[in-house]
Amino acid sequence: MDFLFLLVLFFAVGYLVPPFLSMVPEGVRPLLVSVFSVFGAIYVFISVKLLDDVIRALAE
Repeated sequence: MDFLFLLVLFFAVGYLVPPFLSMVPEGVRPLLVSVFSVFGAIYVFISVKLLDDVIRALAE
């Protein structure tokens, strides 16, 4: 699978997890939220970079 697709999938799963956070032990919650946030930030960074590359290519 493509790495960007996996990031999108992970990002989408991150939006589905919050209703189930009450089932996760207290000590694991911050770690879980942090992991989803970091991978979400990586996804956003790659998406913005990709969009910037497309805009620059079309401007030439």
